Amino acid sequence: DDFKTVYDEHGFNPAETLMIKISRALNTITRGSDLVSRTKDDEFCMLLQNTWWDRCKPVGDKVMDKVSNMSLYLEDFELHPTVTIGTVDYPAGDTGSKDILATPDRIPFE
Repeated sequence: DDFKTVYDEHGFNPAETLMIKISRALNTITRGSDLVSRTKDDEFCMLLQNTWWDRCKPVGDKVMDKVSNMSLYLEDFELHPTVTIGTVDYPAGDTGSKDILATPDRIPFE
């Protein structure tokens, strides 16, 4: 959350450093068969292969826990990132992967 604010207030390097740290945290949570990808400046996608919702929920919980305990110390300031997670099931009928990633109808993670 608030990637643009970090970018606007602190510049490119701190914003990118924050995203790199988050991507590394996401990669420690997933399995080797899963995929973590940065899809937008402020968004990641985690594809959890062959995983049903009952197994995805604990991964989401780990993401929330790991990021909520994260601090990033840069030059003269400290950042504490937050994330919002939205989920979507795949496959979903005849809907292709590009359409799944573009859908705004995500299930909020709580």
